[in-house]
Amino acid sequence: MFSYISMETVDFKHSVKNHLAEHETFQKVVNIIQNIPCVEKLRLDPELTLYVCKCLENVIEKVNKVDKKALVIRVLSSIFGLSPQEQDILGQQIEFCYNNGKINKSSVIKCVKKSMGNWITKKLL
Repeated sequence: MFSYISMETVDFKHSVKNHLAEHETFQKVVNIIQNIPCVEKLRLDPELTLYVCKCLENVIEKVNKVDKKALVIRVLSSIFGLSPQEQDILGQQIEFCYNNGKINKSSVIKCVKKSMGNWITKKLL
């Protein structure tokens, strides 16, 4: 007799789990950036780079051991098709933001305020 195992009952572990989490995060951030109107004009914009860095900083846990800098470059390269020189410039932007303390996690209070504001807006509208 064969025992059929549903795919949902089998959990991924370690490197496969980290790879899947990284890929899902990559897809979400790419979708968010692509929804920005006229995003082509923001090709090497430092504010966009900082935004992507902050998104990844708040989503990725230290346990996953993901190279966030490489992931930011991968996200923006997939959207804009960056050349190696542009990727170097992007890397320098990320280093500048990191060295000057611009990349930080959002506080729990800020997240709660934002989610409560969104909930109230949905209920009233």
